[in-house]
Amino acid sequence: RLKKPDGSIVMNFAEKKYLQDCIDSGITDNEVSFFVFEDDCKKPLAFIVNYANHNNAMGDVPSISPDWAGQISKILSRVYGNDVVTLFLPGACGNINWINYKDFNQNFGPELVEKIGTSIAGTILENICDIEYPEVDRIDILHNKLLIPDRPFREYDTKEDNTFGKSE
Repeated sequence: RLKKPDGSIVMNFAEKKYLQDCIDSGITDNEVSFFVFEDDCKKPLAFIVNYANHNNAMGDVPSISPDWAGQISKILSRVYGNDVVTLFLPGACGNINWINYKDFNQNFGPELVEKIGTSIAGTILENICDIEYPEVDRIDILHNKLLIPDRPFREYDTKEDNTFGKSE
């Protein structure tokens, strides 16, 4: 999300002409976190990859795509074998996107998907040798159900410039 000079919030996927006076509304988490599950011979069986960024670099195309998370999986499978499973978790990405809102010429599509996915997979491959492997006898899971009431419709929900009212 971006912030306008008047304090209103606007989504970065709005037409770029509406975004040129905006500033970023906060910090981003640029850290890639991952877990590797290995067999007894230290061969990776599965990865859990967590990166806070929306998985939508293909753009508004009428097709189904695994996008750049799929590119990560493809690269890890190429390196470690087709049986490797990669689970991608999109982190806390509600405010984080790959879009450069100042660049009128930025393209969506397969080239951007490959660039982002290859970069993240490369980060994993560069750091996999530094992983410390603790002995794990058991994995427990905790969960809490969070009930969030529906947000009422507001007039600004349908504004052409995607402005979401004043920031708090």
